[in-house]
Amino acid sequence: VPQAFSHWTMEGDGIDWAYMDDETGEERAAKLLVCDIQGCYVGERYEFQLNDPVIHSQAGERCMFGLTDHGTSGIMLFMKSHICNPLCRQLGLLNNSLFEEEKTAALFRSSRKTSDLTVQKVNHLRERQLQRA
Repeated sequence: VPQAFSHWTMEGDGIDWAYMDDETGEERAAKLLVCDIQGCYVGERYEFQLNDPVIHSQAGERCMFGLTDHGTSGIMLFMKSHICNPLCRQLGLLNNSLFEEEKTAALFRSSRKTSDLTVQKVNHLRERQLQRA
């Protein structure tokens, strides 16, 4: 749920945040991304309670929403790691195909390393069993 909520805050609500451009004095619009949220499901109230948000803005000014606001680079880092889930599809969000090749390569590297470690561990355990026999 938190990943889908973050994705929705970037694209699904269709709302831009209005701010004043310091250089031109013009009103501009920017997208916001609320991410890094944690929370829990409260069953008796049928709701999720989410807390500890980080807000990244495209307003061009870092730290507009605190020290954790990394602007456009923070948004891109989130989108680079986000893989859409069934809730994203239920919310009608566009599939996050940004950085698809990098995500696939990272998943492959992660899976391969895990597999290599598993094989090493199994071989090590076999060798120890043979030594004890």
